Amino acid sequence: MTEPLAADSPDAKARAPRWRFGDCVLDGRTLELTVRGQLVKLEPKPLDMLMFLLRHPDEVLTKDELLEGLWPGRILSESVLTKCVAKLRQGLGDEGQAVIKTVHGFGYRLIAPVTVEHDAAPIAATTELRAGLSAGGHPPQRPLWVLREAIGAGGGGEVWLAEHAKTGERRVFKFATDAAGLSALKREVTLFRLLQATYGPRDDLLRLLDWNFETLPYFVEAEHVAGGSLLQWSERRGGLAAVPVAQRIALAIQLAEVLAAAHAAGVLHKDLKPSNVLVAGSEAEPRLKLGDFGSGRVLDLARLERLEITRLGFTAMLDDDEAGTTPLYLAPELLAGQQPTVQSDLYALGVMLYQLLVGDWRRPLAPGWERTLDDELLREDVAAAAAGDPQRRLTNAAELARRLRELDERRSQRAHQRELEAEAATLHAALERSRHRRKLQRAIAAVLALGLGLSSWGFWNARQAQHRAEAAAAEARAAVSFLGEDVLAATDPFGGGRPTLSIKGLLDEAAPRLATRLADYPAMRAEMGLAMGRAYEGLGDWPKARERLEVALAEAEAVQGADSELALTIADRLGSLALLQSRYDDSEALYRRVYETHRTKFGELDARTLSARDGLAWLQYERGRYPQAAALYQRLVDDYRGVDELGLTSAQWSLADCYLELNRTPEAEALMREVVATTSRLQGAKHPRALWQRTTLGDALMIQGRWDEAAALFDEAYEGLAATVGETHPYTLTALHYRGQLLLERGDPVAALPLLRRAYENRVLAHGVDHVWARYSANRVGEALVQLGLASEALPLLERAHEQSVKAQGPDHPNVLLIQRTLADALIALKQYDRADGLLVDGLARAQRTLPEYSLRIGYLHESLGHLRSLQKRKDEARAQYESARVLYENAIGATHPQTLKLTALAQR
Repeated sequence: MTEPLAADSPDAKARAPRWRFGDCVLDGRTLELTVRGQLVKLEPKPLDMLMFLLRHPDEVLTKDELLEGLWPGRILSESVLTKCVAKLRQGLGDEGQAVIKTVHGFGYRLIAPVTVEHDAAPIAATTELRAGLSAGGHPPQRPLWVLREAIGAGGGGEVWLAEHAKTGERRVFKFATDAAGLSALKREVTLFRLLQATYGPRDDLLRLLDWNFETLPYFVEAEHVAGGSLLQWSERRGGLAAVPVAQRIALAIQLAEVLAAAHAAGVLHKDLKPSNVLVAGSEAEPRLKLGDFGSGRVLDLARLERLEITRLGFTAMLDDDEAGTTPLYLAPELLAGQQPTVQSDLYALGVMLYQLLVGDWRRPLAPGWERTLDDELLREDVAAAAAGDPQRRLTNAAELARRLRELDERRSQRAHQRELEAEAATLHAALERSRHRRKLQRAIAAVLALGLGLSSWGFWNARQAQHRAEAAAAEARAAVSFLGEDVLAATDPFGGGRPTLSIKGLLDEAAPRLATRLADYPAMRAEMGLAMGRAYEGLGDWPKARERLEVALAEAEAVQGADSELALTIADRLGSLALLQSRYDDSEALYRRVYETHRTKFGELDARTLSARDGLAWLQYERGRYPQAAALYQRLVDDYRGVDELGLTSAQWSLADCYLELNRTPEAEALMREVVATTSRLQGAKHPRALWQRTTLGDALMIQGRWDEAAALFDEAYEGLAATVGETHPYTLTALHYRGQLLLERGDPVAALPLLRRAYENRVLAHGVDHVWARYSANRVGEALVQLGLASEALPLLERAHEQSVKAQGPDHPNVLLIQRTLADALIALKQYDRADGLLVDGLARAQRTLPEYSLRIGYLHESLGHLRSLQKRKDEARAQYESARVLYENAIGATHPQTLKLTALAQR
């Protein structure tokens, strides 16, 4: 089989399809390259290398990185890479290295400015990717296979039926028509190889026979299943309703069993629907085959490495969650912005079970679906598989298969149980009649008298209850209508919607209609606004989350009052968002309001009051007031005990962060080990919260110089978060940032820079260039560039980060002083000693005035000032600065830490 050799190449199309660099344009969907307006054809390997470089503009990519990226798993000489670069330069006309610069001793860097353009226009039918796709043609490298007819299209690809010219054997070829389609093909190959490595050949999984990702047009070759899809099979039978119910249930059992096998191998399907299930065997005894894993996901990416399977289609820059589920089978939690899980696949399976039972593939699982199923056990099975709350669904598809297979036995047990219950009820009723007969006469008179007195009041009360029930029903109908017609309908292709709309796209479509659709129900509108705000927050789009929540807060206050639970819940979320956006005064006002109200209503130790206190304490931390924050959290930890165990872990986690800033690192480590253990017990070891907490534990180990232990935690956190919340989620980017920072601490800026830059670029995309987290990453990227001798590139990045940090957090904030130190280091490298001197002297004075005297940040400033004084030939001052830094380092991280030893040597020299 032909292996794709660039795990980071055309399938990693990122968020836009067209790159402009120098005099060149590359269309990422068609893979057409134009140089100074002329179309240029590149061989596959140079094209892969160009895509790899465009993924990492302005980064030094080492030779090892390029060899592994373009020829994964193969041992090749550097001459292969040199020839590939030469061919690429020839195609680009880059003999003068104006586009790709050789970094001697390291690798190569794309230095031409790169801009990325969004273009939603469809690809023309004559593009290079579709070359030769016509009846009577041949797939590349398959001269004996003749394309007979196109049997499918869409989603970035075309599907053709092909026939062998001599034997008449039939196969199916799936071609990529753009980069998204190529990604789907590569993901399908990866998941097929994983399933095959787990089980070997299985009759219920569609077999992939070969693939080609080197010669255009790219394709995957699959076995041909004569029965077609479930849709086609049922149409030949006269419609699904014409198939006997017993046979439909047997199909559901088969489907549940193969899905359970995929999940057990660590594979999510993510697009389970009738058209992706093929039918082999005879018409009377159909055997199902599950196929089309092009939207799928690997639950454990590390397992691919253990099985030596290349991550084709699962590159770091690819947001594979944009390849999504068909709306009819979309689980509710996906609509709310959560990541796909086994439970979301089970929901789709539950919908298909329902459709099989009612005999209609077009029937949605709409409110009131229960009335269309007479069998109570089957109603229970559908409800268990497709429950709205994923926590209430079945834990695995195998359980559904077992329930359906034992349906007759369960019916007998249920009938026997009913008989026993009826006998018991008859006996109980007889006993009760005997015991109460004598009391009955005395009770009748009293009941009649009381009834006469209360009848008028009861009638009035019943009418009021009826009115309330009718109002509640109308409100519920309006909410369901909004969800069905304004949210889900946005993806219905039959109603003019877009079936490929992402979760964020659904929210964007529905948000403007919320006010008009629920105009008569302001309370419901506020609750929906809160839910949408939380969904935006979970997706990392904090500006839109704030916008939705601010509207919801105003509506909740107008309807229910400023002190209502709904208003306070929204205010609490807004307080958290304000903190994330460095709007400290806004955050304090919101948290203070929630705290005062809850304390008055429920007392100081109520869980809601404690949560608001947590927000106020974290505000002190974000403002750089670490001793004050630590004192508040120490009280909170004591008060949380016995009240809210999950809230306790949150307070302990924050206290550990405070300890790290106060050089109490061993205490922080011990606390974080307790936090991770408790969260794993309460929510599971793979819960995003438990995974994110591992980054703080890893930070504690990294500070102590226990780098291997820290690396294992950062890797575990990153892999787990990428698999659960996505590779561009803020939590995942935090883990990625720490992975790069660790490499920097270990003295490997070459390996650190790509990770740090990727974290920075994605944080900018998610939150904006001036967000506090983007500035954290900018500082580390600048640090890596300075260490690589690229201070001129670091300088504008650090200058902007410093300017915006001063504006947002003030000149005395500890994080501002950290960036100020890195900026000074860049100026020192550029021999701008006077500017660097001013920054370091000013920063040191501010740090000594505002930070605890033992703060490591003061040590960092002493070290950089010592370096500057050494270059200025002021040796006594240099020695004094180095010695001051050494004392702080020894106190904070120990005498044997590599940083302390380095400072000792510098001071002595």
